[in-house]
Amino acid sequence: MTPESVRAAARAGQPEAVELAAQLVAEQPNDATSWSAAAYVRARLGDLAGAIDHASRAIEIAPTEPAYFFKRGRYRLRTGETRLAEQDFSSGLRLCDLHGNDYYRCSLQMFRAHARIEMGLHAEAEADLRGVPPSTRIWVSGEKTVKALLELCRRQSH
Repeated sequence: MTPESVRAAARAGQPEAVELAAQLVAEQPNDATSWSAAAYVRARLGDLAGAIDHASRAIEIAPTEPAYFFKRGRYRLRTGETRLAEQDFSSGLRLCDLHGNDYYRCSLQMFRAHARIEMGLHAEAEADLRGVPPSTRIWVSGEKTVKALLELCRRQSH
């Protein structure tokens, strides 16, 4: 069993996905990827508190991996923990800088901008969106584009 097979079971709606995730982390308790897969299963089931707990365990194991901050931030955003989500996205961006790796950068900037808009930090959100390719899209209760987020900033700041 692998983290990807557990994610695939969850995507397919297999009821045993939860049991597979529990078995995976029991067999590999010090593997961050396994905990991240278990977080994904929890999130798919709507158990966002469980997803956040499992993502936090992944971060404890691999605290320099931006992907885990990105994922936990998305779960927190869905629960309304906007300030904590914004902090996770900021941590992920710092780690991108640390590693010189931009793989998650645009998504982290988009999600952080969305969180900042919700927090009323419009200038900071606009700064996040500078340099993000206009074709970048995220999904937060519907599709969001760079243009749509910038328009939201401008509307709400006036």
